[in-house]
Amino acid sequence: MSLLLRFKAFIDERDQKNYYRIIGFVIGFFVLIFVVLLYWHSGKVDALQKELKTINKQRGEVSILLGEYEHVETYKERIKKVLEEDTTFRIKQYFDQAAAELNLKNYKADVSEPQDLHNGYNEIRLDCSFTGMTMQELVALLDGKIEHNKRIYTKELVITKTPGSRTFDVTLVLATLQSRPPQS
Repeated sequence: MSLLLRFKAFIDERDQKNYYRIIGFVIGFFVLIFVVLLYWHSGKVDALQKELKTINKQRGEVSILLGEYEHVETYKERIKKVLEEDTTFRIKQYFDQAAAELNLKNYKADVSEPQDLHNGYNEIRLDCSFTGMTMQELVALLDGKIEHNKRIYTKELVITKTPGSRTFDVTLVLATLQSRPPQS
């Protein structure tokens, strides 16, 4: 309270012109503080809004990644189930049987060594080359025998038209997965 009385006494000692200057200075000082605080506050709000947008964007990305992760885990479970159903599957024997059923003769098929995929599985590839194959035979092989077998998937298909003929030369790479034995 005494501080206010001293300030009042100081003001009373001044003439009216100085009184208005002091009042103007005090009001200007408070307006300046208000403007600085308003500027600081708006800067903080802008920074927080940008951070919020970034967080929302990252949250959307995380949501997408979680959805993809769930899809991958579901797919892994299906693969595991399919591999457990038939542990003696041999891609070369299956392919030779399918080719015999479709009466395909002009082909050469080689099986690669298992390649470690670093996820608990090995991939075995079958490289097939056909000469003089018709489109009907190719469709019967791919749609009828390969696509309906859950153990086999197509990695690569190259079709080259034989000049002056209605046949094609086909290079087909098929693959299958195999559970890798646990290492001790």
